[in-house]
Amino acid sequence: MPLTRRQRQQKAEVEAHPVAWCLREIAREHGSVEESSTQFLQLLNDCTPDHLKQSRAWPTTANQTGVLFGELSEGLKLLGIVLNFRRSNGVRLWHCETAEIATQRRHFDTHCNEHRAAKIAREREDKTLLKQIRAHHRVLDLQRERKTR
Repeated sequence: MPLTRRQRQQKAEVEAHPVAWCLREIAREHGSVEESSTQFLQLLNDCTPDHLKQSRAWPTTANQTGVLFGELSEGLKLLGIVLNFRRSNGVRLWHCETAEIATQRRHFDTHCNEHRAAKIAREREDKTLLKQIRAHHRVLDLQRERKTR
């Protein structure tokens, strides 16, 4: 599917951003990374040449990093990088991975959910069957009692 004019423009802007370049390298090297903004800023600073860190676009605080990630997340998808966030115990965690890994994980999660749903259905069926067996045994016990009287 060809990119729209807006998507091409957005892709070019993101490709030119030094943080986007670093995130692509991190995702390619590690595959999948989940860190807080503070930890991501440290990771970015560790793997980036000094001349890129001198750019005005380079974040200097964790807050700037989080805001920048929010702005870049849509454009990074066009480059094959998925950047999402979630909260865990009040901490905002950013998850960065390649699109291939994200797709594989989505398929795996879907498969696991289907497996869990099937297991729950079997357990419910087993409980229903067990109830039916117990009810049948009660009826048999009542019939035996009547015969012995």
